[in-house]
Amino acid sequence: ITEQDVLTRCAQIHQEFPGFRLRRKSGSGRCGPTIGAWFFISSAWGAYTPYRRYEILRHEVVHMRQQQRWGLGNVWLGVLPFLVAYLLLPLPVGGAWCRYALEREAFAESMRVVAAEQGMAVLWGKHMQYVRLFTGRAYWWCWPWRWNVSHWVTRTMTCIEQEQADGV
Repeated sequence: ITEQDVLTRCAQIHQEFPGFRLRRKSGSGRCGPTIGAWFFISSAWGAYTPYRRYEILRHEVVHMRQQQRWGLGNVWLGVLPFLVAYLLLPLPVGGAWCRYALEREAFAESMRVVAAEQGMAVLWGKHMQYVRLFTGRAYWWCWPWRWNVSHWVTRTMTCIEQEQADGV
């Protein structure tokens, strides 16, 4: 993945979401959140490799599409229902099924990028990293049942492997 790939991806996102903007957030640390067509980036964004920025963009555009679905075709109308579900339903921490479901869809896209660009062996090597994301503080312990998350990760990686074999 090159810098040109990142710029091309940004242009594609802008075409799908005309209001798309990379907005600087205050402070350092991780990127995020995505609110409507705005993706808030950290001061570290420029230090990320083109591959990492591309992967993040592919992940975050999934959240934009989710907000668009929840807004009945309008990304901005979907922000409030998306955020309420993401942050509060059914629990803010430890059983946040909606956050878990929304992030699973986005991380499946991240996994596709890893598989396509780095190979299935690298993706399988990240199995526990994905389990820790969902069961740890990164996503506020959204789904604490490691066995359940591990099963989802395994099933998703197997599906991606099959997609690659089928040339999808």
